[in-house]
Amino acid sequence: MDLILNKFVSIYSIWATILTIGIGMMSFFVDSRTLKNKENLKEAKWAKWIGLIYMIGGAALFIFIKLLS
Repeated sequence: MDLILNKFVSIYSIWATILTIGIGMMSFFVDSRTLKNKENLKEAKWAKWIGLIYMIGGAALFIFIKLLS
């Protein structure tokens, strides 16, 4: 277990965090607006929630990893 955790800490860097938050922002702002313009309201709502989860989850995972190391 400790070996897996140490490997994950070494892999998950600031660049992975930026990528994850960037994907979340793209989904939250761009994809949801595009879906809303195409009158896909349910899908637009899902895109906003998924983007929000990516942004919060990516930042929280980075903070958790930094607290462990």
